[in-house]
Amino acid sequence: MSDKNAEQIKSMVIYKDNNIIVLNKPSGLAVQGGTNTFHHIEAWLPALKYEKEEAPKLVHRIDKDTTGSIIACKNDMAHKEIAAQLKEHSIVRKYRAICAGVIKEDSGTVNAPIGRDEKDRKKMSVNPKNGKEAITHYNVINNNNN
Repeated sequence: MSDKNAEQIKSMVIYKDNNIIVLNKPSGLAVQGGTNTFHHIEAWLPALKYEKEEAPKLVHRIDKDTTGSIIACKNDMAHKEIAAQLKEHSIVRKYRAICAGVIKEDSGTVNAPIGRDEKDRKKMSVNPKNGKEAITHYNVINNNNN
């Protein structure tokens, strides 16, 4: 890891305590490595290791092109607790999105299972056969029908 990458991940820290580190991930940066992905947050986590601690471990992911907060845990106890909260959906995730087109309802719920796209394994899509439950409640903030 280069010094530049170490400085970049240190600049992304928005919260830390004895158990977790919260990072502000920019759009365009992958969370984990994969095919042709050499620069990613998971590879840079050792730069956040303090003294005799283990390197923090990611507990969830967000898409490469999404800007948002991700949690890395500094110990196994924290990792198990945060993972359990994510699994039981007691952690609230909030997103803001810019959409093109007209959204007919000012609020609603999208309930569609998300899984690997059957035609392109690099993409995720609604997949009733192999998808995991994904429920999104939305509220339109500004609906400019221009």
